[in-house]
Amino acid sequence: MHLLALILVIAARSKLVSTLASLGLAGLALLSTIDASFVPLPVPGAADLLIAIMAARSHTWLLLTCVSTIGSIVGGAACFWVGELSGISIVEKRVPAKYFKRMTGWVENHAHSSVAIPAILPPPFPLIPFVLAAGALKMPRKKFFVSFTISRFIRHAAFALLGMHYSRHLVFVYRWLESPGAVWALVIFWIVVIALVTFGIVRLVRTVKQQRRISRTSTAAA
Repeated sequence: MHLLALILVIAARSKLVSTLASLGLAGLALLSTIDASFVPLPVPGAADLLIAIMAARSHTWLLLTCVSTIGSIVGGAACFWVGELSGISIVEKRVPAKYFKRMTGWVENHAHSSVAIPAILPPPFPLIPFVLAAGALKMPRKKFFVSFTISRFIRHAAFALLGMHYSRHLVFVYRWLESPGAVWALVIFWIVVIALVTFGIVRLVRTVKQQRRISRTSTAAA
């Protein structure tokens, strides 16, 4: 726990992350959605750090946890749907061959834990391949959403409570948020995020179209 708190304090010094606190609940919801989707963030774990910083300022850990969990559910649902739509081939592209069978076997045989564990662990443990696999392997939606929601709530709550507990160590973040540099860092961050989201959507559309062409070809050949 103390090691995690130390990492939190060090990472919070990143201007890129600290400026996000000025966006309020809307920014937290959006960042949590992107963090749980197939779009990579320029700062790994940025949503968790934002929760901690905002909790340190307002001490409304439950509200922040609920907002970020809702955002995560939206992002996770989008990723799950992509897996359903694209099939197992999209998972193969993201997972090294030596881990592919082991991972898909875990998803097929242990539905709850295969989603719950990746959803609760912070970076660098991967989440997206497991969510895509859950959709691709037709995991029952109720099982997926129950496991995913509980795990993300616990994870977000943990970071919110850490932020409250170590709030006095994050005082430098509040001071920096008042500086002119915060505005520019915020603009740069969201430009990068928007670019990544656009790239992710374009790539998704191409993947779906490709999968549909393959499906039509296979049906016609049969």
